[in-house]
Parts: sequence; structure tokens; C-alpha cells
Amino acid sequence: MNDDYKILNPILHCNTPKFDRIANVSRRTWMRENKKNNIFSFFYQGGSEKSNLDNDILKLSCEDYWVNSKNIGIEYVSTMKMVKMFEYCLNSFRFDYLFRTSSSTYVSYRLLSEHCKNIKSNLYYGGKVVTNNCNDTHNEDIKYCLGHGFILSRDLVESLVANQDELLSYDLIDDLAVGKFTMNENIEANSTDMQKYRWFEPDKIEELKLIYAHRCKPQKWPINEDEWVGHLKHCFELLDRKMVKYN
Repeated sequence: MNDDYKILNPILHCNTPKFDRIANVSRRTWMRENKKNNIFSFFYQGGSEKSNLDNDILKLSCEDYWVNSKNIGIEYVSTMKMVKMFEYCLNSFRFDYLFRTSSSTYVSYRLLSEHCKNIKSNLYYGGKVVTNNCNDTHNEDIKYCLGHGFILSRDLVESLVANQDELLSYDLIDDLAVGKFTMNENIEANSTDMQKYRWFEPDKIEELKLIYAHRCKPQKWPINEDEWVGHLKHCFELLDRKMVKYN
């Protein structure tokens, strides 16, 4: 394939009706702006005998769990799926940056593109930087970028793939595994501007300048599948209108 893109935007996905419905909402809203910003966005999932790209869905030759199982931990499965995705991207595309997001993340491609133009360093790793509680990671604090939106330069993607055995040996969920690897390699986790995580209310925001927003704030919690899809549809459409007004 060897297509050229400034930025790849792989979106963590799972082969279930719920995630397919959310993907359709994304396609009708913020994903429409990808091509004019030289960005290729696609959903990636496991469960295929051979890795292949079908329109905007990358089907990978690995397991595809969203919840824990008795035999295979969610940490190992999600990290293996991420590594397989990295390998496919390196073999199939020429790109400068990879921005991994999740299915419930809204992205402004214009602002993402502007942000990446200002990146000066090699082995770049950026996003919403947090430190994980050591009780969850074998008594080790890990400084990492949350998995709903982190940016990797191509050379760092290459390093992660070359050291995938080490990455998988951590038995950590994908974003934590990346954080542990970069800490071990003394690669800085850079905090990006213009981000909102989880519980913010888009209908109360007058002016918007966000690279990405994750989940938004539901009126109640927990919510069922129909409510969840409807909630994201409302948030994505509202954010779209406000981004157009801001631009």
C-alpha cells in the first residue's frame, strides 16, 4: 500500500454492535475532516486470521476481547492488538506521527495537525500525562499518557515494535505498557494542551479549542447501550457545531 500521511489516527475498536454504532456516529461527525488535513483515521480490532484493512476497519490477526477472560488477561490482549496495529502501520504507510485514540474520543484534526507541526524532538510521546497508582502495577509508579489519546512519532513506533517482547512481558494494558517502556528508555512523556478527559459538559462550553475530548459528561451513570450511543452522538454533534463556529 505505502500511502503517505502526515498523521495516522488508529481508533481502538472491538467487533461488537455497540462499537459499530459508535463508529458510525464518528464517521458522520469529526472523522469527515481527516483527508483535508492529510490524516488517515481507521478503527482497529482483532479476531481475524490475517491482518487486513477493509475500508476504514483494520482487522488484525490476534484476539479481540474488551472484557477480561479467565484464560487471557485484558492487559495482554489489548497490548498485543496495539502491537499488531503498529506493525501493520509501519509496513503499510509512510507517516510522521501516530495518534492512538479510543472509540469514544472526539478529535479536531485541524488542531491535531497544528500541534504536530510544532513537535521538534525525535522519539516523541505526548498526551494527557498521569502517574498510575503503584498498587495496580506491581509496586511501581508509571508515568504515562492516557490511552484515549496519545501521540507517537514514527521512530518511537518503530522502537516499540522492535521491542515488542519486552512490551508484552509487562502484562499491562496497552497505554500503561507504552508508559513503562518509555520510562525505561528515559523518553519523556509530554503533556499536550487543549484536551478534555471524561467528565466535562460540552453544552456549557462557549468557546472551543480542543485537540480531543473523551466521553463528555453523561447526565446519569451508569447508562445502557442505547443511552451511551445517544449520549456520544449528542456530544459529537454539539462539539462539531462549536468547532465550526470557532474556526
